[in-house]
Amino acid sequence: MLGRFILDYLHITIEALQVSGGLLLLLVALALVWVFLRFAGAIRRVLHNSGTVLLTRVAGMLLAAIAVQMLADGALAFLRQV
Repeated sequence: MLGRFILDYLHITIEALQVSGGLLLLLVALALVWVFLRFAGAIRRVLHNSGTVLLTRVAGMLLAAIAVQMLADGALAFLRQV
C-alpha cells in the first residue's frame, strides 16, 4: 500500500518498473540512505537524545509488526497447502 503511494507520487507505473527491473526504485532508496547517513549528525542534534530513543522505539515496533505479518502470512500459506 505504501509502495503504491510512493509509485503514484513519483508517477511511476507498474509496467515501467517491470521493464526497468526496479532499478529506479533501487536508486531512489540508495539516494535516501545516502542523505540520511550524510546528515545523520545534524538529524541527531535536532532530535536530541529523547527524540533518538523515540525514533528507535518506533522503528523497532514497525520492524516487529512487519515480522509478525510475514510470520502470519507464511503460516497461513503453509496451512492452505496442508
